[in-house]
Amino acid sequence: ERERVRVKTRLAMWALLLRRGARWMSSGGGGGLLSTPELVESSSNAVAAAMKTAAAAAEQQQQARRVTVHARRVRGSPQRLNDVARSIRAVQVHEAAAQMHLSLRHAAKDVLALLRSGIATAEREHALDTNRLVVEEAYVGKGRYLKRVMPHSKGRMGRMEKTYSHLTLVLREVPEEAITRGRRWNKRAPSSDA
Repeated sequence: ERERVRVKTRLAMWALLLRRGARWMSSGGGGGLLSTPELVESSSNAVAAAMKTAAAAAEQQQQARRVTVHARRVRGSPQRLNDVARSIRAVQVHEAAAQMHLSLRHAAKDVLALLRSGIATAEREHALDTNRLVVEEAYVGKGRYLKRVMPHSKGRMGRMEKTYSHLTLVLREVPEEAITRGRRWNKRAPSSDA
């Protein structure tokens, strides 16, 4: 956080100096201040590039504290899977795993397997603290479905659909003071690391 503030402060000071015309040419030829139109154009381009770089660095740092895991072609309808996924949104991962372990829903097994995979990935590949992980997002998408035949009476046939879904979990590391046991985590609330 401090480093990001320092970078923004340096960029603001540099932009101010450029706008006032206090930038000297670094090369020996010409040796003086740049002309005004040239100065304004170069300063605006430099400030825009610097701001893009700072924004990209901040976004990359934010992404480094997140882990996204996917489960494709999970057997079951998206509505039933979404009912289960809705119950673990904004909940600490260990509490969510306990909920899925005790759940009687059939889809809870798939959600639990994906949640355990995400916890292991966060710990092994991203070196995140699993005690501070929260399920930031849990959403379900519709997958393909197989059309099968169901026999009915009098020689008739009916169509049966075997549905599949795609499940995505996003786990995020949050500050220790933001975690409250037994309550949902509010990602819109101001935190100390933002």
